[in-house]
Amino acid sequence: AAYGRQLLLAMKSYYAYNSLAQEKTGDFWLNGRLFGSQACHTTEDVEHADYVLFIGTNPFQAHGIPNARDTLKHIKKDPNRTMVVFDPRVTETAKQADIHVQLKPGTDAFLMSAMIAIIIKEKLYDEAFIEQHTQGFDDVKTVFNHVPIEDYIAKADVPVDLIYQVVRDFAKAKRGCVRIDLGIQHTLNTTLNGYLEKLLYLLTGNFGKQGTNNLHTMFIPILSDTDERKPKYRRSVYHKMFPISGFFPPNILPDEILKAGEKRIRAVFVDSCNPLLTYPDTPAYEEAFKALDLLVVVDVAMTETARLADYILPAHTQFEKWE
Repeated sequence: AAYGRQLLLAMKSYYAYNSLAQEKTGDFWLNGRLFGSQACHTTEDVEHADYVLFIGTNPFQAHGIPNARDTLKHIKKDPNRTMVVFDPRVTETAKQADIHVQLKPGTDAFLMSAMIAIIIKEKLYDEAFIEQHTQGFDDVKTVFNHVPIEDYIAKADVPVDLIYQVVRDFAKAKRGCVRIDLGIQHTLNTTLNGYLEKLLYLLTGNFGKQGTNNLHTMFIPILSDTDERKPKYRRSVYHKMFPISGFFPPNILPDEILKAGEKRIRAVFVDSCNPLLTYPDTPAYEEAFKALDLLVVVDVAMTETARLADYILPAHTQFEKWE
């Protein structure tokens, strides 16, 4: 992906479409607003945390954290550490948790809002951290002081006392972190879910220290900061869509090829993906790719997309590349 970004710049092209723009751009957009750049990304130091909230994620199966299964086992065995899982399903991770909050599907935003309101109501927030590292806290307090806590918890269909216990224990823990993933990023209120999740650890001061949530550098070669409030960043021709972290959503690409008139996309360079199979609306993609002046595919397999290509460049597999 990093090489693809450099190729794009070399060809003076403005349009990069990526699967990340179907699943993670709400999170990237939030990072731009909260941390100052869409190129940054948050992570969590589960290995060293005393109190962990897993919300809409199943790391025992999906990983997403280093050495996931051993890390979960170590937390489970340590009486001084606590693992809480928020998930409608009894997942593999939920089976190992100290507490499983089995909320109703799609109610994550209500439940996290109630949790933040409890933090505000009981003054469980880290005043020193907030004073030194944040701005806008008074606005946050104003909003969450009006949240009907018990009504929101009832929407999630979980015990009120349990949620109060989890919030108090998390806020008082020496080192706490929150881990989310596609479970709440591909459901109702996806971008709001990401904002609320970040408020949970920011309000309690669980940021920028060992065992808490942090910023990492892994995505820096891939992401860029394309704040839509800045006019210099070009929008797509047909949908007038702005890029987030430098990426446009694949859902709109067929229209940008077929319906954008003289300024339509005429050539597509596909690197290690199969849009005809993995992106929405296969017939639309097939029609659009057949209408291109040029389609180049780089891949290790003769995919459905490769069969339509003007040029196919065979790539090395992961076992054949030094990096």
